[in-house]
Amino acid sequence: MSLLKTLQRYYLARVLVAITLYYLTSKVGLLLSNGSGFAALVWPPAGISIVLMLYFGIRIWPGIYLGALLTSVPHLGTLIADPDGVTLHPQAFFIAAGATLQASVAVWVVEKYNLFNHNFSNPKKITGFYLVVGPLCSLISATVALVTFVSFDMRSFNSAGEEWLLWYFADSSSAIIFTTLIFNLIKFKKKNKRKQLVSFFIVVGLVLAYSILYLGKSWEEERLELIFNQRVIAATDTLNQFIAAHVSLDKNLKGFKDSRPKLTKDQFKQFAENNIVENGNVRTLAWIETISGDQRAEFEQELASIHGQSFSLWQTGTDMKPNLAKLADKYTVVKLIEPFDSFSFVVGHVIGVDEARNQAMQSALITGEATVSAPVVLITNPTVPTAATIYRAHMLDGELDGFTAVAMRINTMVSRLQGVDEHQSFYVDLYDKEEGPNLTFKSYVGKDIDFEGLKHQTIEVPILNRTWVITFTRTPAFTENNKTSQPLFIAVAGMIFASLVTVGIVLISGQSIFLEKIVHQRTRELEKANLAKTEFMANMSHDLRTPLNAIIGFSEIMTKEMFGELGSKKYLEYSKDINQSSEYLLSLINDILDLSAIDADHRVLDRQEIDLKALVDKCSRTLAPLIKEKKQSFTIEIDSDFPDVYADDRSLKQILINLISNSIKFTPEGGTIKVSAEYSPSQVWITVSDSGQGIAKKNLKSIVDPFSRVDNHPHITQEGTGLGLAIVNSLVNLHGGKLTIKSEPEKGTQISVELPRI
Repeated sequence: MSLLKTLQRYYLARVLVAITLYYLTSKVGLLLSNGSGFAALVWPPAGISIVLMLYFGIRIWPGIYLGALLTSVPHLGTLIADPDGVTLHPQAFFIAAGATLQASVAVWVVEKYNLFNHNFSNPKKITGFYLVVGPLCSLISATVALVTFVSFDMRSFNSAGEEWLLWYFADSSSAIIFTTLIFNLIKFKKKNKRKQLVSFFIVVGLVLAYSILYLGKSWEEERLELIFNQRVIAATDTLNQFIAAHVSLDKNLKGFKDSRPKLTKDQFKQFAENNIVENGNVRTLAWIETISGDQRAEFEQELASIHGQSFSLWQTGTDMKPNLAKLADKYTVVKLIEPFDSFSFVVGHVIGVDEARNQAMQSALITGEATVSAPVVLITNPTVPTAATIYRAHMLDGELDGFTAVAMRINTMVSRLQGVDEHQSFYVDLYDKEEGPNLTFKSYVGKDIDFEGLKHQTIEVPILNRTWVITFTRTPAFTENNKTSQPLFIAVAGMIFASLVTVGIVLISGQSIFLEKIVHQRTRELEKANLAKTEFMANMSHDLRTPLNAIIGFSEIMTKEMFGELGSKKYLEYSKDINQSSEYLLSLINDILDLSAIDADHRVLDRQEIDLKALVDKCSRTLAPLIKEKKQSFTIEIDSDFPDVYADDRSLKQILINLISNSIKFTPEGGTIKVSAEYSPSQVWITVSDSGQGIAKKNLKSIVDPFSRVDNHPHITQEGTGLGLAIVNSLVNLHGGKLTIKSEPEKGTQISVELPRI
C-alpha cells in the first residue's frame, strides 16, 4: 500500500505505470488471440484500465491512451501486411481512443453512483458495478473499432460484425474477470478464504476458456486438414488421369507410326488434330528423325519440300538462344510437329544435344519402352521448367529410324489441378525425384509467398520410368474460405461462463458477508438493548426493594401489635395482607435481580467443595413448614459418603430451594417429594422428583423461558412471573451443567441437574 500511496503523489509516475501495465497485459491478450483478426479472446487491459483509474483517478487517462496506442500500432502493422509493423496507422489512434473512453466512462459511472467497494460485499453494488464495467460500457470500444474498420476499408460491414461480437464479449467478460482478480490480489490474505475461492474460480474459468479455444482450434485444424487431404487426393487423381492420357496417346502414336514407316505431314497432322483436341494438356506431338552428318543438306531440302519453307538444323546454346547446329556425325532432328502453326519454329531442332532429352531418348532406345524426360525449360520460357516429353524409339530394317515425342504441358496440368478447387486451395511445387529438387516447377512463379506456418503435404507420382515429387501447400485463401467460427464462439461462451461464475461467486460470497455484517450489527444492537433492559430492571428492582423492606418491616410491627392494639380487627387483617403481599413482591424482585445479574454476566461463581447431603438437609429444614402444612412425604436419598460437589454454594442452594419449593407448591396434600443424587468420575446428577400434576409434553421446552406462562403449568407459580425455573436453568448453565425435565400429566415430574464434578 505504501507504493500505491507514493504513486498517488506523482502524476507522471502514475501515467507511466498505466502505460506499462496496459502494454504488458495487452501482450498476454495477444498471445491468447485467435490469430486471424483484430480481436482477442481474452483482453486483460479491459480490466486493468478500470482498476488503474479507480485507484489513481480518471486523470491518468493519457497513460491508458498511450498504452493502447503502443499496443495497436504494431498489431495493426502485422494485420495490414506492413513489413515493418511500426507505421503509425491512423486507425490506431481511433482504436486507442475507444479503449480509453470505455474505461473512463465506466469509472465515471461507478464513482457517480457509488457502485464500488473493495470487499465486494453489497449485492446491489456488486450487480451495478459488473453491469457497468461489463455489458454496458464494453459497447464503446467494440463499436469504435467497428466504425474504424469499416471507414478505413479494413473490413466490410458484414465481415466486421463477427469481429465486433468477439471484441464486445472479450472486453465485457475480461473487464469483469480481471477487475475482480486484481482487487483480490491487491488485498490478498492467506486467511481470506473468500478471496482465495474467487481467485481460484477465476483462474479455473480462464484456463477452461482457453482450453476450449485450444481444443476447438485443434478440432478445426483436423477438419481443415481432412478437407485439404480430400482436395489433394482429388488433385492427385486428376494428375494421374492427365498422365494416363499422355501415356495412352503415346501408345496410339506408336501404333500409328508403326503402320506408316514413311509418315507424311498430312497423315501426322490428321492424327494430331484427332488427339490433341481430346487432351488439352498435350503441348506438341512430334516425329524426330535420326540422320547422319552426310545427310544434313539433303534433309534440310526435304524439310523445305515438306513444309513449303526453308529450314536449317539448329540447336540451343547455354543461353537458350537458337544457333546453327554444329557439324556432327549424327543428328536427331524434329521433322514433323503439331500443331505446326504454333510450333513451326521447332522444325529442324537438334534434340540430342540437350542432356535431359538425350538421356530420355537413349533410355527409350535401350529399353525399347516409352520413357519420359525430366522437366525441361523451353525457349519460350527459359526460366522455369514447364514441359516434359515422352519418347519412344522406332526401328526401320533393324536400324534406328527416330523417335515419337509427346510433350506435356506441366504448367497447364498444374493450373488445372488448382482449378479443381475454385478458391485455389494450394500452391504446387513439382520436381523430378531422379533429378533432385534443384530443377523445380512452381505454380506461384512471380509471387512473393510467405510459407511460414502454412501446412503442406508431399506425395510421389510415378510416371513411366520416373517419379514426380509434388508438394501441395495450403493457401491462406483455403483457410479463410473453409474455416468456421464455431470454435471461436465456443471459446467466447467459455469466457462468458467464466465471467458469470465470477459474478455468481462474488455475489454469493458477498451476500454472505453482507448478511453477516447485518446480523453482527443487529446482534450488537440487541445486546445493547438487552443490557439496557437488564440494567434498567436491576436498577428498578433495587430501587423498589428499599421501600418494600420498609413496608414489610412496618406491616410486621403492625401485625404483631408491638406498639399496642390496632383497634379494629380489620386493620390487623389488612396489615397481614400487606405483609404477605410485600414479601411476595420482594421475592419477585429478588428473582428479577438474580436473572438480570446472570444475563449481564455480573453473577460470579465462587466454586468450592460442597457437602451435597448437608446442603439438601439445610434446604429441607428451611422448607419444612411448607412440607408439614401440606402433609407431604419428603425423602432424601443421598448417601452420607457421597463425594463433595465442586460448585458455588449460594447458587446451588438457590437451585435446590427453587426446585423443591416448586414441587411442594404443585404436589397435592399427602403427595411425595424425593431428592436423590448420583455421580460418575466426571459428573454429578441431582434429581428432584414429585407425584404432582405433571407437565404436558408440548410445554416442556418452554417452561424454562423467562417470563413464560403456560396454562395449568404445574412448575410455574400461578401468582408468579415464571422466573423460578429460568433462574435455575441459567445457574445450571453458568456452572457448565445441564437441566433435564421429564414429566407426564397426572404422573408427576422429575427434574435433574447435571453438574461437572470438577
